[in-house]
Amino acid sequence: MPYRKLKRTIPQILDSPALLAHTVYQTLIFDGSVRDGRFDIRRTWEGRERARIATTDRRKNRENGGTHRRTKSAQFQIATAEWEGLSDVILGRKEWFDAWLIGEQRCEANKALTVYLLTGF
Repeated sequence: MPYRKLKRTIPQILDSPALLAHTVYQTLIFDGSVRDGRFDIRRTWEGRERARIATTDRRKNRENGGTHRRTKSAQFQIATAEWEGLSDVILGRKEWFDAWLIGEQRCEANKALTVYLLTGF
C-alpha cells in the first residue's frame, strides 16, 4: 500500500521542493525504524516469492543442462536481497531523485546566501 501511495503522490509534489524533501525525510525515518526492528524480507511474502524464483531458476538451469539465463550468483542475489525500503521508491527513480537533489541544492544555496548577507562572510 505505501508503495502505491508514494508512486501516485510523488508526481504531484515534484514541483514542491519542501514537500518532496519532507516526504523523502519521512520515508528514510520509516525505513530506519523498520530496519531497527530487525525486519527480514525472507519472512514476508516477497521474500518467499524471491526464494521461489531462485529455486525455479535452479531447476530450469538443471533441466537445460546449465544454460538457463541467471547465474548462481544472480539466483543468490534474488533470494537474499535486502529490502530496499520505501525511500527507494522515490530515490531509486532518476527523475524523482534529480528533482529532490535540485531542491536540496537550492535550499542549501539559499541558506548560504542568507548567512552571507547577514554576516558578510
